[in-house]
Amino acid sequence: MSLSGPRQHVLDRLVEAVVASAGFDPRQMFADLAAHRVAEVEAVDVYIPHAAEVLGVRWLEDDLSFADVTIAALRLQAMVRSMSWAPFAGVDAMSALIVLPESEQHFLGGLCFDVPVGALGPVR
Repeated sequence: MSLSGPRQHVLDRLVEAVVASAGFDPRQMFADLAAHRVAEVEAVDVYIPHAAEVLGVRWLEDDLSFADVTIAALRLQAMVRSMSWAPFAGVDAMSALIVLPESEQHFLGGLCFDVPVGALGPVR
């Protein structure tokens, strides 16, 4: 994982991919990130949260519509859900409960939180 945060050109590529009007393939996005030496775990732990922050800033600056940000956030969520859990194979299972407020409309943060917890072992 990067200790200094995401590399800007890679982050920009991720953000542009999730806001593009063309189709989006989460597995292909992981492959694109891997070409920049970004592992899936690092993508979920570092790049996706930063991308979500960029989306929020662009919405506040009226650069993106609410619909654009919502679709982009769903694409980021699709990436987290499509992540390969192979690095964690063979680890003892554990349980975790992630609770979101009833009024919460997005759960991308909860999904990203699940990755470090998942690193401790499969969550059931």
